[in-house]
Amino acid sequence: MISLFRKKKSETHSEEQLPTSHKVKTKKISERELAKLRTQIEKDAKKGAHKRQTERRECHTVAMLKIVETEMKIDGLITDVSSGGVNFRPASRYIQERIGDRVKVQVGDLSCFGVIRVTRPSGYGIQLLSKLEEDDVITISEASIEIPERAVA
Repeated sequence: MISLFRKKKSETHSEEQLPTSHKVKTKKISERELAKLRTQIEKDAKKGAHKRQTERRECHTVAMLKIVETEMKIDGLITDVSSGGVNFRPASRYIQERIGDRVKVQVGDLSCFGVIRVTRPSGYGIQLLSKLEEDDVITISEASIEIPERAVA
């Protein structure tokens, strides 16, 4: 068995010397469990934001989403934008599962086509079919409206 927490000899303290908030319970795990943990950590690291190709900009920009196939229009907000995609939060209370739907996102005179890749309680993650120019990303993020704190959930 291997302990997850290793202390240098100079850092060891007796239980009596440590305040209650600093006492750490260690759990012994097998080599197999440790290998599983390492594999999971590596998988999680691959999904990390540091791996994104483009920087996201947080915003609350009024937009309209049009489902291409049905021509249904949905009003809402873009909550973040990058040159490769947007997160769109519908104004409606309920969010339908729409993974794979082709959409058109419109902000004022600017419009772009994309595909919904993920549906979350916070909205739709949309991958754009063609990258936005940096000026367009800035235009969308700067068109952000101020949301009162009590309205943000």
